[in-house]
Amino acid sequence: MECNQEPTEKIGLDIFCTEANIESIKLIQSKIFCATQACSIGAIPEGSNPEIVKIFVQTAIESLSSYRFLEGEWWDLMKKTFELPRDKDVWIDFETKEFYLADSEEQSCSCIK
Repeated sequence: MECNQEPTEKIGLDIFCTEANIESIKLIQSKIFCATQACSIGAIPEGSNPEIVKIFVQTAIESLSSYRFLEGEWWDLMKKTFELPRDKDVWIDFETKEFYLADSEEQSCSCIK
């Protein structure tokens, strides 16, 4: 499940990443988006060869899994590099490059860890 909703209340950590960090996570998230689209039923034209469909879907799922893994690795690296809290969901503001926490415990998102 992918979430594009940002928390309503942000608690800034006064820790900022680099432009290169932002560009790398944007690229990973773009690849996740593309792989997610490829996994959707609408990506398969009607009347397609079932064997080719099977290969296509397997490849799309493997790609999505790999990109999700890369996303997790990116966050692990950021948490280690910038000494971010490991026990909380950390977000990043793409505009300011600041890491922050959501004010609400109810806020959760699978795409941002």
